[in-house]
Amino acid sequence: MAELSLPVGWVPLFKGEVEVPGSKSISNRLLLMNYLAGDPLARIRGLSTAGDTLRMQNVLAALKLPRSDGDVGVGDAGTVMRFVLPLLCLTPGTHHMTGTERAHERPMGPLVDALRLLGAQVQYLGRTGFLPLKIEGGTALRMPDGLDALPIDAGMSSQFVSALMMVAPCIDGGLRLRLLAHTVSRPYLLLTRDLMREWGVPIEFIHENNINIPQCTYQPPARVEVEPDWSSAAYWLAWTALMPQSELFVPNLKRCSLQADAICADAFADLGVHSIERDGGLLLSNCSMKLPDASTDQTKDPKPPEWRKNADPGSSSFKSGVEHSTLHFSGLDSPDLIPTAMVLCALKGRLARFTELETLRVKESDRLGGLMHGLRSLGARIDEREPGSYSLMQGIPRASTQGQVFDLHTQGDHRMAMAFSLLAGHGYGVRPDRPEVVGKSYPGYWQTLERLGMRWQP
Repeated sequence: MAELSLPVGWVPLFKGEVEVPGSKSISNRLLLMNYLAGDPLARIRGLSTAGDTLRMQNVLAALKLPRSDGDVGVGDAGTVMRFVLPLLCLTPGTHHMTGTERAHERPMGPLVDALRLLGAQVQYLGRTGFLPLKIEGGTALRMPDGLDALPIDAGMSSQFVSALMMVAPCIDGGLRLRLLAHTVSRPYLLLTRDLMREWGVPIEFIHENNINIPQCTYQPPARVEVEPDWSSAAYWLAWTALMPQSELFVPNLKRCSLQADAICADAFADLGVHSIERDGGLLLSNCSMKLPDASTDQTKDPKPPEWRKNADPGSSSFKSGVEHSTLHFSGLDSPDLIPTAMVLCALKGRLARFTELETLRVKESDRLGGLMHGLRSLGARIDEREPGSYSLMQGIPRASTQGQVFDLHTQGDHRMAMAFSLLAGHGYGVRPDRPEVVGKSYPGYWQTLERLGMRWQP
């Protein structure tokens, strides 16, 4: 069975250079826009090597074939299933979209409802609101008569909105969107907006909930290059925070980024990692200091820090602030960082509050349930204060004996595998049941840890 652990007698510190793959969020958006533009770019620099991006490339390549109708397998890739659905509605032929068992449990209803209002012919082949789907493609999409804006529920996934935004230039007369409910992962909408503008689309955001996009033609910029993936880089910030005297360099990574998860450079600073741009990348160093810990029980629910009360509505809500010895992390804008932050806080013994975690239940796995089960089984105390809000009151002790094993049930989820891999930094032997799942976003993750000195037994 695969196992990650500290070598016997090895001083736990990381030194050296680590390369992270290109952002799959940016890559999959660029691939779709390039397709809609008629494939003017034969190659996109820095394109992600992640499984989700390879899946997107394969699906788009199949749609270029003379006989492109038939089964469209999206695997477990959320961006592929949601970004490609509007494209299938425009592509002539009968298409059947299917995915993994977990993909068939992830919501699609709000996007299907919106596309049907535009005239798309989409039929559920199983449960209403979920894959599999039958799409009769080739119908011209257009705004419904008498409707000033197309309503779309943005409270479950921002990918529904991004999917409609990217196909909007190809819709007769363009598209006017009105976002319903409180938008989750809003920075990803801004990422879509900024990339579309770079490709010549004069997209207009009116206030917070209205988006206007004219019918037009995508025009690729002179230079197209994908940034390194900040969601992947976050694991190296966490490892650096765990290991005294560690120093890692991540080439081409910049604090100023289109990606929402870049906020972890600030969010993890209170956990012991310092990051500074230098020599064309980001230098990470451990800056451990004596901080209040969660070794004693505290029952009083901490008040939100001041930044939460006065935060700019347009800024990312995934930040940390210290008040009454408590860090506060919100999953509203950057939910993918929550597993890393929660495991790291538990290992560092930091009191922490985690809020707005509802969407974690509908990711590649039930991440919230998996985090609660895993951390509590290791001795952490995490109290639910209200739905979606949890307080970490007691952390995880170091492994009591050399070789103490944690059997990691990944639930097929790459983020759970990499977040819980951090336990190895505190002496646990981490045994993931499906180590290969990291390929969804970070192929080579285990091998990079091995190169840095960890013991990895595939």
